[in-house]
Amino acid sequence: MSIHVFRSGKTSPYWSSDPYAAMLGISDNMLKIEFEMPSKGGGVTEVSVRVSPESFEDAAKLMLLADDDAAIHAFGVALAERNQRLTELQALRERVMNHADKTLE
Repeated sequence: MSIHVFRSGKTSPYWSSDPYAAMLGISDNMLKIEFEMPSKGGGVTEVSVRVSPESFEDAAKLMLLADDDAAIHAFGVALAERNQRLTELQALRERVMNHADKTLE
């Protein structure tokens, strides 16, 4: 995974891109991006960015504008994985129902 984090001062025209280790995840039904960066006064600042589902459509549009081939591939992989999980869940439901039917006979 490659997430680039840049930082700059409010009045600085320059952005620095130190190699901050960023992680993607999910929290409270939101996309979560977390990373740490050195604090100006010493120590470490932890940053957590949350993207709510209301912003997913805008994010998807921006992904397509950034690189439509990569975005379409990513959406395809995500949908295929989702469909696989749904298929497995349906098969499990059917096994449970069949077992329940046999138990009740």
